[in-house]
Amino acid sequence: MSSSLLTSIGMASLGGTILGLSTCAYLALVGKVSGCSGTLRGPYLQLTCQTNSNAYHIVYLGGLMLGGAIMQYCYPQGYEDGGYRADLMIFSGILVGIGTTLGHGCTSGHGLCGLARWSKRSLVAVCSFFMTGVVVASALYPALKSEWEPQSPPSATAPHVSLLYAVFGVSFVFISYGAYILKELAIIASILLCSLAFAIGLVLSGMVKPTKVHGFLAINKNWDPSLLFVFFSGLTVNLILWPFIMKKARPAACPAFDLPQATEIKAELVYGGVIFGLGWALGGVCPGPSIVGLSGEYGMSMLIWMGGFFIGAQVAVVVQKNWLLRGSKSGTEEDAMQSVRHTDVIVDCDDDAKDNHETKS
Repeated sequence: MSSSLLTSIGMASLGGTILGLSTCAYLALVGKVSGCSGTLRGPYLQLTCQTNSNAYHIVYLGGLMLGGAIMQYCYPQGYEDGGYRADLMIFSGILVGIGTTLGHGCTSGHGLCGLARWSKRSLVAVCSFFMTGVVVASALYPALKSEWEPQSPPSATAPHVSLLYAVFGVSFVFISYGAYILKELAIIASILLCSLAFAIGLVLSGMVKPTKVHGFLAINKNWDPSLLFVFFSGLTVNLILWPFIMKKARPAACPAFDLPQATEIKAELVYGGVIFGLGWALGGVCPGPSIVGLSGEYGMSMLIWMGGFFIGAQVAVVVQKNWLLRGSKSGTEEDAMQSVRHTDVIVDCDDDAKDNHETKS
């Protein structure tokens, strides 16, 4: 085994451990599951007046962005140089947006957190998107190997530097706005601490490098197993610490735990996971790394990917609302909207958490 691979595995294990500690801290302090697709999708739906405000998502999103910008200055080798094909990025984003919305989660909410809770729903979702990602990436590798490599590095000026400054600015706007809504310093500090740690873990682990993700998903003679250590180290931390945390009467900064309640295994977990896996294999990007990766030299590619994600999420939300309407006994939109919690649509975890917000019709 080469020294470079050993180093890569060591960094992946370190990053995964930090990710696990971050999600455990979020549970212990705030009482919630850490989920990046809901963190990205939620503020979009709030800004477009489709849901009520969720300050937890807003502050967490700002923290991820701020953490990514800080890491770009402190550990730039954690990011890749150059950009990626715009058509691959936007199509990948659309598929991931649809899949994570229909499947209620991604690698963080279902993978790190759902499996740590021994959730059968999360197990179905993880198997669906992981197996799809491996099969599709392996099949596409011969044709898209060169396309998955970053293109020529951008100049040291705009748009990368301008986007990095923008990321700093927008992160402070999100954090300030969320803090204004929450008004509880302990909660604000807890969310910010956990999101910053999560961003650090993503960068150190290599998850923000699409070529690293493709090197893991595409099985071939040059297969890179290091990201497997990200998953297992993070999950191991959660499996050890979550039972101790859940013995507490309440989280440290909030009055009660707010965890997913659904147990029914639905078909949407499978086809949502499959669609997510397709997009993950195509672009090598999932929601958390896209947010943190905005600060990299390929930040414009991540911004394009996010545009696709929002399109896909919007499509999935419309589809879900139509399903609710058809399934409503009375056939009215009001009854249909009352038949499901707000977070069944936007929260990134193992289905609907006990959230008091309601979807706007």
